[in-house]
Amino acid sequence: MNKHAFTMIELIFVVIILGILAAVALPRFDGAKESADLSRIKADATTIRAAIANERASQVIKGERSYIPKLNDDGATTLFTGVGNRALLPLGIKSGGGSGQWQKSSNGKTFTAKVGDDTYTFTYYDNNGSFKCTSGNKCNYFNN
Repeated sequence: MNKHAFTMIELIFVVIILGILAAVALPRFDGAKESADLSRIKADATTIRAAIANERASQVIKGERSYIPKLNDDGATTLFTGVGNRALLPLGIKSGGGSGQWQKSSNGKTFTAKVGDDTYTFTYYDNNGSFKCTSGNKCNYFNN
């Protein structure tokens, strides 16, 4: 007998095996989005700190000793671009309300980042140029 197709029992076995593989693999990807958002916010915070240090070095060369007074102009939808002629990130970071995104307060010194259901507050201190996570359950992760 010449067979040219799969039997129904063979197809059922393949579907069962694929179902078992999916049941084993899917839990491993459960926290991937939150982990990626945490990493993105940490990378953003590190980039912002480097930009503050770079801007400070530029000002010291010009004879100015103060740190940048705030991290973005009022009313800006792109964050961390600097104020006036004191630039930080040329392209900035777009403001948004979703996970892995930043929002600003009205003073240009306090920002929030959302990761999943958690919200983290970051504060810029213009007296010493530090940018720190000041509230949230994983602030130590962001401040190291």
